[in-house]
Amino acid sequence: MILSGLEEHFQVIDGFYRECLDLLNESSIVSLLNRVAALATSVTNACYCICGMVDDEDEFELDSLALYGFTQVELELLNAQRNIRTPWVENIHAEESFTIVQGKDFPEAYYIFPERKPFISSMLFVPIIREGVKIGSIILLNKIGAQQFSTGDRKLVEILSLYAGFGIYNTLVYDQIAVREETLSKRNEDLALLNELARISVSALNQQEKIIDESMRHVMGYLDIEVGEFFLRDDENPDEYRLVFMKGHTFQTSLFGFSTVKDGEGIVGQVAASGKRYVFSEKEIEVVNQKKATQVQLNYVVILPLITNEGVIGVICLGTKLIGDSELLNVQFISSITNWVATLIQDFRLRRESKRVAILEERQRIGMDLHDGVIQSIYGVGLTLEHARLLIDNDPGQATERIQNAISALNATIRDIRSYIMNLKPERLTNENLIQSLRRLANDFYSNTFINTTFEPDVVNLDGLSEESANTIYLICKEALSNITKHAKASDVFIRFREEQDGYSLLIQDNGSGFLLDQERKPSSHGVGNMITRAKQLGGEMRFDSAPGVGTTLEARLPRKNEKRLS
Repeated sequence: MILSGLEEHFQVIDGFYRECLDLLNESSIVSLLNRVAALATSVTNACYCICGMVDDEDEFELDSLALYGFTQVELELLNAQRNIRTPWVENIHAEESFTIVQGKDFPEAYYIFPERKPFISSMLFVPIIREGVKIGSIILLNKIGAQQFSTGDRKLVEILSLYAGFGIYNTLVYDQIAVREETLSKRNEDLALLNELARISVSALNQQEKIIDESMRHVMGYLDIEVGEFFLRDDENPDEYRLVFMKGHTFQTSLFGFSTVKDGEGIVGQVAASGKRYVFSEKEIEVVNQKKATQVQLNYVVILPLITNEGVIGVICLGTKLIGDSELLNVQFISSITNWVATLIQDFRLRRESKRVAILEERQRIGMDLHDGVIQSIYGVGLTLEHARLLIDNDPGQATERIQNAISALNATIRDIRSYIMNLKPERLTNENLIQSLRRLANDFYSNTFINTTFEPDVVNLDGLSEESANTIYLICKEALSNITKHAKASDVFIRFREEQDGYSLLIQDNGSGFLLDQERKPSSHGVGNMITRAKQLGGEMRFDSAPGVGTTLEARLPRKNEKRLS
């Protein structure tokens, strides 16, 4: 009989430890505390058990409360005694376990029920400690079959409290992991939205309306927004914003009754002027709902500015139907999204502006090419024909030759024009190297003007000269010779093309009339400016030396390939 009793006792203890170990598998605080209360009641034969976490704000209150052994009538009695200021079950302010029985020495602080109901005849209190800090309490009341709880009861519950402490820690870790997973999941969704907006920016490079439309639809779909409007600053009237997108209501204009709004006018204009978001009050939302233009009753409306380094370029209005405060929009995230959309719009505008600049630059390039190439060639043809006119009576054969040269030059000019249209260099540079082209220019110049012309090349290797640089040197030389023909009244011209250590140089010198370097040029005179611009565009430089009566010297220096200098 004695052995049988011991075996039964050890079986109970073994079962107790197994249930303690099972507490470590719990992932819910409430479920864990309920299991602790049931197990504590069972091993101590208590009538009631109260188990809970210490409240973060008030250590005399219990959070996540678990009650065991109370009848429905007793629970209703406790609820009836509850009021706003007094908790219906108070925690015990103690850091160590103890047992106590009803009597004259029963401390007032241990009456944990309001109005002392239910009645307490005995108590066993064991704190739940984790890393030296009290995080909860196990309160056992009214030992059944005995006047008070025993030392054995106390030791068992203290063991249980240790497992409870580990179990609570585990559940808190589980909760943190769950929160992190939820946060990561939310961030992944946010990133997916940002990636989608980035895709929009790439797929709608030249379509501002498409960028706005797709961005708004993705944002509204992702955030469950019922009403959305987009006001964009007008390019021609910077103080005015026009409605370019609306969705979610039946009005032909904005939900606020207009299609354009001026800076500072109304709530939308005020947001544009201040650059600060605006959240509607309940009364303002009620006014919007009274218009009955939306399918749902809105209870949250926010207006946000789209801000770039140029200032406010647009305003977004969003309205939604929310259930409670927990579902309020993340305005900070929405602000980030609006900033992203603003960046897309600004990027589009910068690309559009860069295209305008490119068109202007292309016009300038064509003008320079026409002036330096085609116009100068036609001018040379004119000189040749003029010379032929003078020869036609005295030397018809020579005149005929001159006319034939003029025809060949005109055909070459036509080929040049076709090359310019195709954005190619002049054709006469295509089938000959630069030295050959410069020599031909010098010979043609002499043939047309009878000015003594010397060409002196000093180049071993042209590989360091890019195609663009070769074309530029050719055009500068042609422009310079044209200027000599028209203005210099020179009798000798010297041309030198030389390879240097860091690049190539073209020097052209005449003994003509010269000019004042600081003299203001005619608006129609583009030659010198064109030469300077061409050299700078390739990282080179132009130098001029001239004075009245002493002639002119100009020198163009261009770097080798991949050695362009900053201008």
